[in-house]
Amino acid sequence: SEAWSSSGWRALTRRFRMQATLNVGLESHLPPLKVVYVGNVVNHNVGWSMLRHWQEYDHAQVSVIQDRDFSAGIEGSVLGRAYRLLTRGRSWPSAVRNFNSAVKAAIFAGPADVVHVDKGYYLTNTTLRDIRVQSPRTVLINYSLDDWFSLNRKVSGPYLHSTIPLYHHIFASKRYNVAELLAAGASSVSFLPCGYDPLIYRPAETEGVCDTRAGYDVVFVGTYEATRAAMLEALVGRLNPDCT
Repeated sequence: SEAWSSSGWRALTRRFRMQATLNVGLESHLPPLKVVYVGNVVNHNVGWSMLRHWQEYDHAQVSVIQDRDFSAGIEGSVLGRAYRLLTRGRSWPSAVRNFNSAVKAAIFAGPADVVHVDKGYYLTNTTLRDIRVQSPRTVLINYSLDDWFSLNRKVSGPYLHSTIPLYHHIFASKRYNVAELLAAGASSVSFLPCGYDPLIYRPAETEGVCDTRAGYDVVFVGTYEATRAAMLEALVGRLNPDCT
């Protein structure tokens, strides 16, 4: 119901506001905040950064559920790729089922105070409904750096849009997504631009690779992916064939 969902969100924000206003640690006043982080964590990716900040918050107990732990084997197989193609992006049923079961088990074990979903491509609306019914004080939040309504199936998926009305709050990294999410049934949305984590976003080591004293023609800020690296290397090769 709207009553408990709004009260749960207010309770969470009031808790952080108390710490900021009184400038005291929560450990002497409140029990630890139980957080379940749902997202893929790879060294120095955005998920890694968000999880690290939860873990550095002194008064939180954090557990992590990664969908790639349940889909890594079958998704990369010929059978898995064929299934995704035939079903327009759906993941292997048993992988989705096991992932959603693990999410619910982690939340109900606490029960969790906060569920922070990073993207949530494989979370189903059935799972979120079960959480709202069986753990009514758990606050569900989502923060995705991707466009919620992108035509790229890799960053949207078949489950994502049906879960929009079931989050208590969604943080959108695109201003135009705010109105779109509200129109799609979201109960609460705010714009949260991308942050800067110096452990991730920093100049790469270039000594001995290319003479950079004259400055840069191309600057890339992001995480390494093989396809991105190939495109950038091809571009650099055309601009400066002597730079290898």
